Amino acid sequence: MKRYCGAMLLSAVMLLCLVGCLVAKDPLPSLDLLLAEDFEQVPVGEVPTSWLIIDGTPVVTDELASTRSLRLEPNPEAGANITQGDRIYVLFTPQDEVVEIEFDLYLTSEVRGLVVSGLGEFDGENQLETRKASIENAGPYLIYTNDKGIQKYDGSFKTIGYYTANQWMEMKLKIDVAAESYTLFIDGVPCEPAGFRTSHEVLTGIAFSVSGTANAHTVYIDNLKVWGKEDLDEE
Repeated sequence: MKRYCGAMLLSAVMLLCLVGCLVAKDPLPSLDLLLAEDFEQVPVGEVPTSWLIIDGTPVVTDELASTRSLRLEPNPEAGANITQGDRIYVLFTPQDEVVEIEFDLYLTSEVRGLVVSGLGEFDGENQLETRKASIENAGPYLIYTNDKGIQKYDGSFKTIGYYTANQWMEMKLKIDVAAESYTLFIDGVPCEPAGFRTSHEVLTGIAFSVSGTANAHTVYIDNLKVWGKEDLDEE
């Protein structure tokens, strides 16, 4: 009996040592906080100085409750055809491994509105280049569309989640740049994983824009945070 118990104890110790070795050999990646913006220090009517306004007039506002947020609006002259509403680029240190992007979102209607897409490599000084679809649509591509649906596009459109209008929601993207895939989390609940719209070796930022369709609506974004590697050469 003692020999049996001793053998069981030895087996348990060996198993724990094996698990410990495996965990030590393959640790979870440690990410740096690359960007954090709650807009409280940004004057109303402006945007953070490092952000690039590509279309329209996105601005920081305090019209929702007592906190400031970024407001994106559709093109007021939009007709039946799609035209661009407000669009802004948020750049960060180029990433080629794992990136996590989190933001709070407030949608004012249950019709097509926000588009979220990744940014590949581009010359930030060249406004024409930033408009190229192959550059803007690198990595994740999500459309918050009619009937509360959130659609991904990675070769085909598919609804992977749902939103609720007129209330704040937390959105989080966990992105594997090397694997060209990502998962959207809505208030902590994961959606079906999706692939990249187009292939790029690095992700350099994220674009927020509002569709210019006639029934598009205003959206608000707050508490944006981005995690990744501050130094890509660091082992």
